Amino acid sequence: MEQLGFVQCPKDNAVFQIGSWRKNDWAICAFWVDDETGVGSPYQLQRVATMFKNKYGISGEGELTWTLGIGVRRDRDACIISLSQEAYIDNFLERFNLQNATVVTTPIAPGAILSKEQCPATPHNNTHYRELIGSLQYTSLATRPDISFAVNKLAQFLINPGTAHVEAALRVLHYLKGTKHWTLNLGGQVVDIAGYTDSDWGADRDDRKSIGAYVFRIGNAAISWKTKNQSSVALSSVEAEYMAMCQAAKEAVWLTGLLKDFNIELRSPIILFGDSQGALVLAQNPVFHPRSKHIAIQYHFTRELIVQTNQIAVQYIPTKAMMCCGLGRALVSASAIMVFVGIYCTAI
Repeated sequence: MEQLGFVQCPKDNAVFQIGSWRKNDWAICAFWVDDETGVGSPYQLQRVATMFKNKYGISGEGELTWTLGIGVRRDRDACIISLSQEAYIDNFLERFNLQNATVVTTPIAPGAILSKEQCPATPHNNTHYRELIGSLQYTSLATRPDISFAVNKLAQFLINPGTAHVEAALRVLHYLKGTKHWTLNLGGQVVDIAGYTDSDWGADRDDRKSIGAYVFRIGNAAISWKTKNQSSVALSSVEAEYMAMCQAAKEAVWLTGLLKDFNIELRSPIILFGDSQGALVLAQNPVFHPRSKHIAIQYHFTRELIVQTNQIAVQYIPTKAMMCCGLGRALVSASAIMVFVGIYCTAI
């Protein structure tokens, strides 16, 4: 790639770019093992395709329709690219003999409790469970934020899963069977970038740690999301939200740096939306230090980005409008699922 004049991006070493996006000579190429996806000027992309064909005998030039188990469909009129894992889901439904499974409307059953108390006293072969969770993790990371909470929870029992955990994991497959045609849509007319952060205080029944989540979007398109158990116990819901905000702030810094690698400068700070007034005040106002001095120093990183470097800004949003509520806690009704998924996905 360097021989063609492409420059490796410091923020992601598997991504190379050349030229300026304001000109016709701009292109970006991303690699994953032996797969490559490019976007940009046809001339630059053809140079890359020719180089790979001459040097390695690899072909595949043309408009992208399939990559890494993800189907790609482009609607030029609407300026939307749709990503689908329907074929991938069909494949592992067959692998686990669930082609004729009954469809359910939520990834996790209403009122379901999953804890280490349900793990068997004697560990047993967990290969089947690990394979299942691995397949679900790829799906949740690639195109399906609606199952992120469920997969994050189930992944905590990889070492010694119990019957309840296996049944809960299979339920996610039942849910995917009924929603396999949903697509993640990228693009649209609005190009602003923003993040949403949320937490569920003390949600883990085993250690009472909270669950933090965030999602970033460009326009109406979700481009990055994550659900993760927090590393320490939060003493209040405000503290849990503040800690979740820190994780989102770190992702915002990385996204800003990646855009700079592409010679795209943001005109204003990335806005992080939160539904906790207390956490927002804590992030912006150091006067609250006596009440937060027990919080680990790393979580005050958010305040530095707001007050000192002006890389992000925070803003209140009502809980009903929070776009990542389904990442931080279980959505236990079909209507809640549709509201959450409707933000990112459509049926094809």
